[in-house]
Amino acid sequence: MKSISRTGAMGVTALILGITGFARTTVAQGLAVAPCAVFDDGVSENSVGLTNGGGVVWMHRQGAPGQVTQVSAIRTAYGTTAFPGSPVSGIPTTVAIWDDPNDDGNPNDLVLVATAASTTQNGGTNILNVTTFPSPVTVNGVYFIGVSITHPPGVFPAPLDQTTPSAGRAWIVGNGGAAVDLNNLNAAGLPPTDTDAIGLPGVWLLRADCMAVTITSYCPSTQAACPCGNVGAAGNGCANSTGANGALLSASGTAMIGGDTLTLTASGMPSSSSCLFAQGTSTASGTFGDGLQCLGGSIVRLRTRIATNGSVSFGASVGGDPLVSVIGGVSAGTYNYQAFYRDAASFCTSSTFNSTNGLSVVWN
Repeated sequence: MKSISRTGAMGVTALILGITGFARTTVAQGLAVAPCAVFDDGVSENSVGLTNGGGVVWMHRQGAPGQVTQVSAIRTAYGTTAFPGSPVSGIPTTVAIWDDPNDDGNPNDLVLVATAASTTQNGGTNILNVTTFPSPVTVNGVYFIGVSITHPPGVFPAPLDQTTPSAGRAWIVGNGGAAVDLNNLNAAGLPPTDTDAIGLPGVWLLRADCMAVTITSYCPSTQAACPCGNVGAAGNGCANSTGANGALLSASGTAMIGGDTLTLTASGMPSSSSCLFAQGTSTASGTFGDGLQCLGGSIVRLRTRIATNGSVSFGASVGGDPLVSVIGGVSAGTYNYQAFYRDAASFCTSSTFNSTNGLSVVWN
């Protein structure tokens, strides 16, 4: 019977439990975790593997509902300085990122998002080896990072820092004799299991190189006095001549200088309105035309576009558009965005334009 084991004194293998018939835990304690939190202290007190060899994945839960994170690389050590049994260099490994679709912190329904190939290095040294993804990976809400290896008998590749319990953060998957299917972790002999539940309290020497992506809506018509009492829907700008909901400015992609994928989209405007996307270095308040002024400071006119069916986009996902970070000349910090569009002169004031809500974007 294959078993998941840890190294013990003098390198003696200590049996923890058999895979067969094991009921996995459903613990997901302390759900909220900073998107790029580091759990370990850089030193392993133990290492984990399958006594007779096979597939192992060690994993950490990261993030929380409502967070957006961009992961560029994963770092891990291999084995431990405490005992023999660390892997030699050159064994193939795979680092991976999974999305938790219902953000409940339990990896029984994970969706594989990205992988990158690597090999074991610096075994038994606590050195965190870096594996970089071909391009940064954007994840929403709760997500998991992990390392997969198929190792020979007598090797204990997963580095465990036992100075603090898992508390729902550290998980392990094991499959005797074969690699773990990263698209279906539940098919493994030992499906995703909290390390606390198998007598191995601790966290892995496993980290994500990442950053939080912050895009926040502000300046909605429901929190200010629209010029004609023309309040729009929650989160939107003031109502316009073709819709009581008003227009909405939304964003997709990530605001990373040098890897900008940000796209701004204005919707809910009159069918073929001319729409100006603008950027400001601070916020403002007060009426402006038939809408609100949300931008202040140094203002940059990014681009003017003609809407189709009341909607139009500008940015990285639109063919031929310059990057928002480039045309806006941004540096690290917070910038604000709003769209202004043509509207009927007879709708509200004598002005011929209206505006969306504002967006605050933190550039990294």
